[in-house]
Amino acid sequence: MRHASPRSTSPRLHSLLLVSGRARDAFLVTKLLNLYSRLSDLPSVVLTFRHTPVKTSITWNSMIACYAHHGFLKDALALGFTDEARKVFDEMKIKDLGC
Repeated sequence: MRHASPRSTSPRLHSLLLVSGRARDAFLVTKLLNLYSRLSDLPSVVLTFRHTPVKTSITWNSMIACYAHHGFLKDALALGFTDEARKVFDEMKIKDLGC
């Protein structure tokens, strides 16, 4: 029995996430970002991230790591300093401190 490769199943998995309404699940989106990154499919990583309706510190970290892993260090640093990313990370600090 022949198994499907991750390269052929990732678009189907992505479509299933969108159709099922699970695109807001940070855990699943992060897994998908990491899968595309492992496949060196950076355009799909970027597209998935841009269309993620709710970005958490987990999805931001994953996106920054994807850029850095593939040698796009300036993009990784720039992404970490956007207003949206700063807001998410600032909220994370407050939550962790119990403030």
